This record gives sequence, structure tokens and C-alpha cells, in this order.
Amino acid sequence: MTHQLYLQELIDLNPEINDMFKYTDYSDTLTNIYSDPYEKKLNKLNNTYLKRLNNKSQLTCVEKIIKHEILLELEGNKYNFKYIPITYQNSIYEDLVDNINEDGIIIYKKKKDFVSITKRLDDLGEITNSIIERFREGIKRKYTLPTVLVKKMITEYKKYISLPDSFNNKKNQYFAQCCKIKMIPHLKKIIKFLEKEYLKYTRTTIGHCFLPNGKKEYEFIVKNSYGSTYSIKDIMTIGIHHTSITKKIMDKMGYIKNEPFPTKQKLINYSNKLNNTLIEELTDLFPKKYSKIGSNMKIKVINRDNAPDVYYNFIQETMYINYKVNPKKNELKTLIAHEGFPGHHLHLQYLFKHSKVADIMKLYNYDWYYEGYGLYVEDLVRHNSKESLYGKYNYQILRSVRLIVDTGIHYYGWSFDKALETMNKYIKHTVAENKSELYRYIADPGQALGYYLGKLQIKNKINNNIPIKEFHKKYFELGPVPMDFFSNIDIYD
Repeated sequence: MTHQLYLQELIDLNPEINDMFKYTDYSDTLTNIYSDPYEKKLNKLNNTYLKRLNNKSQLTCVEKIIKHEILLELEGNKYNFKYIPITYQNSIYEDLVDNINEDGIIIYKKKKDFVSITKRLDDLGEITNSIIERFREGIKRKYTLPTVLVKKMITEYKKYISLPDSFNNKKNQYFAQCCKIKMIPHLKKIIKFLEKEYLKYTRTTIGHCFLPNGKKEYEFIVKNSYGSTYSIKDIMTIGIHHTSITKKIMDKMGYIKNEPFPTKQKLINYSNKLNNTLIEELTDLFPKKYSKIGSNMKIKVINRDNAPDVYYNFIQETMYINYKVNPKKNELKTLIAHEGFPGHHLHLQYLFKHSKVADIMKLYNYDWYYEGYGLYVEDLVRHNSKESLYGKYNYQILRSVRLIVDTGIHYYGWSFDKALETMNKYIKHTVAENKSELYRYIADPGQALGYYLGKLQIKNKINNNIPIKEFHKKYFELGPVPMDFFSNIDIYD
């Protein structure tokens, strides 16, 4: 079938894609996706399959989605995106660090697992050189990162240099030595480049709109992720409207302080208890077999600067709770529902292990489909205290404010101070926590829009005359699709 052949050729071109599917055990190659030869091969592959699809008289649903994605990817080549090859919280170095910390997409059980990942590091020098070349071309085109992001990147990368010294058990001493030899020199090289050469050319503005052709690029980013369903003006308007509604509810409740956990053990004990409670309370909303999937999730507490408060890794089947951020007790039930059951853990484990969804579709990371669902299930949670309900609304308003701030920054040219002031006005987190969120929005334009826009799309599709568990079954079986596709189908058909 066309989609199977296309996926196999993508894996041949970029073997790390196989980490997601595990068709074979290992790949010892780290693909240089930042090089011109790779870009040419990918474009050739996409044009070849586009031609095949255009020659077919009738396309399957999967083939229509492949064609849609190929056309967007080829259109994206017209813009300057490649001249910012890495950014804060989105780089090959951070992906490698995740794998080194054993919370990436590679599972380590035997020495050969470490040998495989360390062999990949042999290619890191060439990749680092390509990243620097693209940054230099960006300098020539006056297409550079904001100063605030580059300073954050430098700070984080310097912390990574000491990472191998933290390996103190026998099984990964070999790994630690390989990292010192094969990774640290290239980390130092990128740090030196960013600090000594690139930083002076960075921009004081934070919005994508300040880059050459930046407004058009942001419009493309939004279209790429959310189709024609919402204009940028619509998104800002929706954000203002829904933020106002939630603020009125929170104001009526009165401010409720969120207390952090005094110890890691108390945090993990309480988290496990909440996960079990959610399974008990919400099982009836899903087909019976789903509850077994939910109970398989592991919960681990980490202590890391450059990581979200809570996140889920579907390969590891693990939800990570960041004690450095220390999620508040009142907000934890909402966060666990989003990341665990019935959120990402249930959704992703079903998608990858139990569904009949074509593998190529699992490769398309539609934020609205995944994160919109995660936010949607937060509304299913039953809160037995005013404190817990307040925590839910505080995260809900965070997601609606994102619609205002993301478009404000990247399309309307807001300053850092204006964006932070808006967040501080509505979101009852510390200034430091809101700043951390803001760096993420600056670094990844459009991504944060997916939560609330996705939730709205999902809720629009629910037929209250049909049992909700039937909707959930249909949503899971549909798999990841572009928002335009979803908005135009009858999910119950």
C-alpha cells in the first residue's frame, strides 16, 4: 500500500523514526536532518509520492492525509524556518539528554542498548557543524533567535556538560565515558558559537512577526497546525472570551492558595492514589478494556530545571513529575488526568498498541488532536473539594490565555513585558512559573494554541444523544488527522 511504502522510505532516509515503531531493534545512525543533502532527498521523496498520489483516481483517507502533509511540507520550504535549526527546549542536544537520562524514546535494559545510542554520537560532530552553518546563514538574512532564548539555551547547555559525571552506577559508566568523549566536545562547540559569535546578532524582539516575512510565516504555522478552521483574529477573540468566562468563575470562588508537597515521597504517593481514583471514577466513560491500559502507567519523580511540571513518555509508559517545579496539590488531579488516565497514557497506549490506525498517521504530531484531547478530559474529572476545582480552573485559564499571548507575541508584536503582564493578570502561578511558560511560547510559535482549539473542536463533535463512551471509542479509532479533516466528518458514521 502507498502509505506503508512511503513510511518505509522515510525510515530508510531517517532511521531514528523507527525508534517510535520498533520494526527493528536498533539503528546506530544519527541522521543529519540539518544538512542540504538530507533536505534534497526528503524533497525528492515527497515529490515522488505526491506525483503517485496525483495519478491515482481515488485516494483513501490515509492517502489524502499524506498528500495534505506533503503539500504543507513542500510549501514550508519556501520560508526561512531552516535558518533557526534549533531553539530553546527543541534541539537534538536536548533529545540526546532525554535519552541519556533514560526518559527519552529509547529503553535501556542491557549494555548493547547503551552501545547503540553511543554509536549514534559518532555523527554529532557533522550535525553540529550543519547547525552552525544554518545559524550563520540566518545571520546573513537577519533571521535570528531572540536574545532571551539564546541566553537560556547557553545556560541549559552548560548544565549538560556535567551530566555524565552524575552517572554513578555500574551499568552506565561505559555510557558516561562515551558521552564525555563523543558528545561534550560538540556541546562545548555549540555553546562557544552561540556565546561568542551568534549572540551579538540576536534580536531584542520576541515575536515571529519581527523576522523577515515573519507574519506570513506565522500565518503558515497556524494554517499548518489548524487548517482553515480558525483565523488568527478568531483565535485571539476566542482566547479573550473564554479567559473572561473562567476569570469570573475564579473571582467568584475567591483566591485559594495552592500548597506544594514537602517531600518527593509524599508527592509520588499522592500521585499514585489520584491515578487510581481517576481510573475508578472515569472507567464508565470508556470501553471496559481501556481501564486495564490505564492501570499500567508508572509514575516517577524527577528533579530537573529544563522540564515541564508534569509530562508523559509513551515509550516508557511513564508519567514524570518534576519536583523542581513541584506541582501543587490542588492542581495535581487535573494534571494527572491530562497526562495519565484518561489522558495521554490511555490515548497513546491504545493508539500505538491496540488500534488499527495506519502507522504513518502516528507520525503526524497534530497538537490539537493530542493536547486538545488532554485538555478535554480535564473537564471529565470529578472534584470533591473547592481547592481541587480551583486548581482545574487555574489550568483551564492558562490554556485560554495561551491563545491571547501566542498570537499577541507572534502576530501582533507584543513585548516580553506585555505578554508576562497578561499572564500574571490571569494565571495564579508565580511570576517565575509564568516566565518559564512564556519562554516556551516564544520558542515554539503556535504549539500552545492546540490545547484550547483542540478541546473546542472535540466538544463540538459530541452528540449528547449517544453514550459518551461511543464517542471516545470513535475518537481513538479515528487516529491523528488534520483539524480541517476532523471538522468536516461525522465521527459517528
